Amino acid sequence: MKDYYNSDQGRKEYPFHHFLFETFQTKLVELGYSDSEIKKLIQVYELLYALDTKIDKSNLPHFNESLQVLVEYFIRGIVNQKK
Repeated sequence: MKDYYNSDQGRKEYPFHHFLFETFQTKLVELGYSDSEIKKLIQVYELLYALDTKIDKSNLPHFNESLQVLVEYFIRGIVNQKK
């Protein structure tokens, strides 16, 4: 099942991924980011998604906590940049 959700087909059919992606993209538009800025930030979002789904976390005991901190500060930076 993990391999399925890591595949392109699995991502296309994963409703939670679509919800997060659409919410993130909508918020970027609302904050006033340009199309080129949104494209770059979406690429970072895709990188974070790949980190979460493709990395073997067995050797990284604090992976989930660290990823959560990384995402939190990424989002804070995006929001605070446009205030």
